[in-house]
Amino acid sequence: MIPEINDFRKVSCVIADPEGFESTVKELMSMFDREVYDCIIASGPYGQILGGVLADRMKSGIVFADDSNSFCRKALKDGWNVVIVTDRFEDGKKELELIQAVEGCGCRVIRVGFVAEITACGGRKSKILKKYPYEAIFTI
Repeated sequence: MIPEINDFRKVSCVIADPEGFESTVKELMSMFDREVYDCIIASGPYGQILGGVLADRMKSGIVFADDSNSFCRKALKDGWNVVIVTDRFEDGKKELELIQAVEGCGCRVIRVGFVAEITACGGRKSKILKKYPYEAIFTI
């Protein structure tokens, strides 16, 4: 069971506990278990850790994006369906830039999974990611 948290920094406390880590991974897996995708794009420290575990468990490849949304473009193949796993959803601008960069490689982003959504930042209200299905494990 995923505990409620009220501060993004508390994610570390949840995943430090083996049961909390396993619950978090299972929650992430449930976001993508109905999707058919070729690769995971992982961004941010939590997104990369959890994306790596997800890739292993779902038998998928993974590409890591850094803080400036740079990634190995040659690793992606034209026509691939990809999912994105990233740390937090605030206003959505950074994620939209990453999505556009991935789409620029000829891939289709079919879902975005966030470790946490920071509701005070208003990203959902802005509808900046309205074309892309997304959800978060934690809502803060």
